[in-house]
Amino acid sequence: SYTKTKVKDNISDGNHKSYTKTKVKDNILDGNHKFYILTKIKDNISDDNHKFYILTKIKDNISDGNHKFYIKTKVKDNISDGNHKFYTLTKIKDNISDGNHKFYIKTKVKDNISDGNHKFYILTKIKDNISDGNHKFYIKTKVKDNISDGNHKFYILTKIKDNISDGNHKFYIKTKVKDNISDGNHKFYIKTKVKDNILDGNHKSYTKTKVKDNILDGNHKSYIKTRVKDNISDGNH
Repeated sequence: SYTKTKVKDNISDGNHKSYTKTKVKDNILDGNHKFYILTKIKDNISDDNHKFYILTKIKDNISDGNHKFYIKTKVKDNISDGNHKFYTLTKIKDNISDGNHKFYIKTKVKDNISDGNHKFYILTKIKDNISDGNHKFYIKTKVKDNISDGNHKFYILTKIKDNISDGNHKFYIKTKVKDNISDGNHKFYIKTKVKDNILDGNHKSYTKTKVKDNILDGNHKSYIKTRVKDNISDGNH
């Protein structure tokens, strides 16, 4: 599936997946139900295997191969490798390779990292490599607060001002979350101006105020666009 200029509507890769809304210039489909877009993507992209990609201002090609993922310059939004792992990466200038679910970013780690039982923590201003043991993870710059992945690894790395704890599938973010939120299995996304806690509990997700973008929980899709003041539940769960 190829589209070159001024695509304003949804894009489907054939298996009813992969959607973008604005300013898509060069779609790339590698055949294994993976979907890539290289420049000026403003909306979420979901492919078939619960993989989620958002890539803004990427100037170079992206190839995954055997679950290998490469991005070279100016990745501002979330990247998920598909095994319920969720990544947000700001201002990455070098290649990223996950290999066998290994994820690498090279520089500017300053603080301690503990993985525990597949728990992953990054505190502030990461300059050097980060390795959690089995699933190696690397991130470069501007991580200000704690990151906990629990069982279903969860990463948010830009402009997070409060702690994130998943515990028993519980997830909390308090202020100024600008990027996507995924709870692992039932992917949950909110993009801008989330001011209140987010709790997934037993796969339930709640937000209170000023939700401006769509909310997609994965299987049981739920959409809310503006001014969501009450709880959001995905239905069955």
